[in-house]
Amino acid sequence: MEKEAIDIDRSNKLQDIFNNNAWVTFLLCCLVGSIILYVQQNFVRTEEVYFNTYGDQLTLERISELIQVQKKWHYLSHLLIPLSYLLQISLVVVCVSIGFALNGLKVEFKKLYAIVTNATIVFLIGKALNLLILLVIGINRLDDELNLDKFSLLGLIGKSNVDELLWYPLWLLNMFEILFMLLLAVGLCYNYSMNFRKSIGLVISTYGLGLLVWIMFVLFFQLTYS
Repeated sequence: MEKEAIDIDRSNKLQDIFNNNAWVTFLLCCLVGSIILYVQQNFVRTEEVYFNTYGDQLTLERISELIQVQKKWHYLSHLLIPLSYLLQISLVVVCVSIGFALNGLKVEFKKLYAIVTNATIVFLIGKALNLLILLVIGINRLDDELNLDKFSLLGLIGKSNVDELLWYPLWLLNMFEILFMLLLAVGLCYNYSMNFRKSIGLVISTYGLGLLVWIMFVLFFQLTYS
């Protein structure tokens, strides 16, 4: 009975995530995302890091110019955060809605947008944890960020142990993508009264497949233009 009560309590806590107002979650993601980006730009990717990264490729004057240009356009990267989140959420909604249509389920875009938006909180937690690691350990070069991302397959393997073409796909395969799919499946269970096996199957066959197609596209693009 005690174990059953604990399982019910955990289930209710997961369900509570999807009771949040999606607009509040979206604004929270944008705000915290902007704070994380500000800290990265000013305390992680310092001028010293840029000089270490490009010192053997560019002159000191050219690197200084590059830094000044980037600082000038910092505000634009913050303004693009809401658009980036909206695009990411919309693509997931499109993938899942296709799965709904193919399974003969009613597509309710407003509800799907709310479910996906609340599930994206997982990625925000991932960014915050990665930032904490970067602040504690520090980096010497920009590409050190990839090695210190211990939540991704690339971080576990080490970028020096794989071909550069595989860096992005292996970085994309991370723990938070798995957690996102699991949480998304829970959201579908809760809002559409379907069993978890069916919902996780739907998520894997839609979002998971879409992620795989994107990885293949990136690899094709890199091979074609490298």
